[in-house]
Amino acid sequence: MGYFHGIAIDVKKESGSHTDSLADADISNDAAYAAVWQFRLKGQGADVFKIKTDDGFYIFESDEIAGYAPASHDSKEKECLKNISKSVDTLGSYRLSEPILPAGRRGVGYIVTDIIVCAVFCITGNFFIGGYIWGLLAFVLFAIWNDFFERSNFQKAMKKYEADRAKKIEYDEFIASFERRVASEKIDENTGLITKTELNQIMQN
Repeated sequence: MGYFHGIAIDVKKESGSHTDSLADADISNDAAYAAVWQFRLKGQGADVFKIKTDDGFYIFESDEIAGYAPASHDSKEKECLKNISKSVDTLGSYRLSEPILPAGRRGVGYIVTDIIVCAVFCITGNFFIGGYIWGLLAFVLFAIWNDFFERSNFQKAMKKYEADRAKKIEYDEFIASFERRVASEKIDENTGLITKTELNQIMQN
């Protein structure tokens, strides 16, 4: 994945595979997109960059931009584009909301509910099976069966939560790293080349 930072020149916009928002699609280079911005970087060679964006993004000639371009069209690497001059970016699809922690496993344990259900099983057993003991046994079997499925559903919910949480952490780190790198650099308006700033200057901002 190639990082770039410079002044946009030869800017062109192509229409893409439309979607209301990149956040509505899977975050990959195969996701639906509204436009493709094509540009070169002043003073940084003849390479032509093509980045997919949503409707809200735009670039004008001579804007300062930065981002990551995938190594190839079929690459699954992250790609992003930030127009520093206009304060717009495509990072919205990586800004995930905090996943919701699943509620605790229910199973058997709500005392009042369990007592009521047990009483219903016992009374039913007495009338239709021939004794309270059979109703109590049926309740125990029901409780075991219910606990098994509650446990299974809770484990599935926890796995999804952990996967969503890991993805959020990964994307948060990606955004933070990208923002730090952009903040650590300045562009010479005459040459278009990157110049570094002092680390203590970054820490003060």
